[in-house]
Amino acid sequence: MEGVCSAQVQAQNEQAEYLRLRGFGPHLASREAMRLQTLLDIPYGMANGRLLSLDALRPKGGSEVRLPVVLWLHGGDWYSGNKRNAVDKHMLDFLVRSGFVVASAEYRLSGEASFPARIHDVKAAIRWLRARPEMLGINPQRVALAGFSAGAHLAVLAATTVGVPELEGESGSPGYSTSVQAAIAMAAPTDFTRNPSATDSSLNPNSVGGVTPEQRLLGGRIEELPTLTRLANPATFIGPDMPPILIIHGRDDDIVPVSQAEYLYQALNGNGAEVTFIRVEGGNHGCWPAGHSYPSKRWMLGS
Repeated sequence: MEGVCSAQVQAQNEQAEYLRLRGFGPHLASREAMRLQTLLDIPYGMANGRLLSLDALRPKGGSEVRLPVVLWLHGGDWYSGNKRNAVDKHMLDFLVRSGFVVASAEYRLSGEASFPARIHDVKAAIRWLRARPEMLGINPQRVALAGFSAGAHLAVLAATTVGVPELEGESGSPGYSTSVQAAIAMAAPTDFTRNPSATDSSLNPNSVGGVTPEQRLLGGRIEELPTLTRLANPATFIGPDMPPILIIHGRDDDIVPVSQAEYLYQALNGNGAEVTFIRVEGGNHGCWPAGHSYPSKRWMLGS
């Protein structure tokens, strides 16, 4: 158990160090004493006649230094979850203490809209960050994506599909680039066609009424929607010009098989992209030990 906990903390540290070594910074002094500022429900775009918003965490106090930003995307099978968890559960405080601003964005869920609505929302948030850097005191040339599970899927998809017309959308400051400088994916579904639990509801404990989360995402059976499935698969778009990507996945994940991470790693590595893969021994979905629910502040911060 302690070994897995150590792996979780190591992976947490790897995320901050991974970004820092790729031009994200600066390394702020007195990290442990740093006070955090919380900004809630900042509108970043419009969809279906309603505002889309994000929450943000940043170091408190005036600073002339424009900080890099990590856009966090929550998990929840694309049909549940909440951007506020990152703030309320102190999940990402460690990134702020390492010198980053964190923005946690909402996106439309399966009950509200079908794919590609979610990726449109993610890209709208990226455009807004680039268009309004003064709102959060960020460097618009240092934008990274990070997510867990469904959010990790969207993070990788956004990172690998810059300029794909079907996936760009129009909300959130049109005209700005949706390119990012790095992405971190924890427990990400990456290729629906190579994941049996995406097509067979009996293999996925998160299926509802015989429908898998992937089928809810797309609005139908995967085998009946080849064009949409192709667009939803990050593996479709991988090439040599990808940003650096960090993959973190539990070896014993019973929701998203670790083979999904392996497929992504092999595709990125085979195309000459910069990729790092941390396989957490004994880790389940989310990379923490079996039998533990969603991590508390104590677990995530390693305190």
